[in-house]
Amino acid sequence: MRFLIALITLTGSISFAEVKNFNGLVAETTQQEKRIHRKLLQSIQNVQVSIAYNDRIEKIQSAREPTEETIRVRLVSAE
Repeated sequence: MRFLIALITLTGSISFAEVKNFNGLVAETTQQEKRIHRKLLQSIQNVQVSIAYNDRIEKIQSAREPTEETIRVRLVSAE
């Protein structure tokens, strides 16, 4: 009978340790997920800043370049 009680107690302790270990893994995964999410948001923001910067440079360059006017000329012979 004592053996059965000891076995049940040991099984309960092992189960508790496994649950505690699982909870630790879940917490660690949650932290990793938060870090990855933060890095992803930072990367997206950096890309948006780069795109905005490139757009601004293109606007400045197009403003500095002289506008090309197309003039059509037709040659007419004089007799």
